[in-house]
Amino acid sequence: MTNRLDVSNAEPSEPSSSITPEAVFHDAAQKFLDVQVSTNDVLDSRIAGAVSVGSTVLPLTFGLSRIGTDAISRSAELWFYAAIAAYVVLLACAIVDTFRRGLEYRPNIATLSEHVLNGGYSGDDLKHWVAREYRASVDANKRRLVRKQFLAGIASLALYTEGICLSVAALTSLN
Repeated sequence: MTNRLDVSNAEPSEPSSSITPEAVFHDAAQKFLDVQVSTNDVLDSRIAGAVSVGSTVLPLTFGLSRIGTDAISRSAELWFYAAIAAYVVLLACAIVDTFRRGLEYRPNIATLSEHVLNGGYSGDDLKHWVAREYRASVDANKRRLVRKQFLAGIASLALYTEGICLSVAALTSLN
């Protein structure tokens, strides 16, 4: 038994006059811009989390490696240096991300207010103008989000590399 809706006897629906093309465009552009803002927040959180973990694990591992031994092996020392290098890459990604945080979010509220107060635009025209501003924001944000995704990917890779290097350093320091 299938769960298909039988529409063979259904009457065609009347087109809704309350939904305009401008409203559809506005809603779609707004949702796309909302997704971009959410994606930006997720990527910021991912980078911040990687820095937090990397900044905690590195000093703890160094501290624990010094317990009970007078000197660590040369091999372990090299792995520790590799972990430090990965941590530096992680920090560099976070710093670059910090300076490139902002996303475009149009329309300008003052301009929108002027358009509303001065009249001259119908509701549909105003909604269409706002939708075009949302689309301009979406287009401007594409490159920024691609760069941020790249930085988040490199930061994650650096964190994984740091973890692997610290694990190998710990293993090679066992006698």
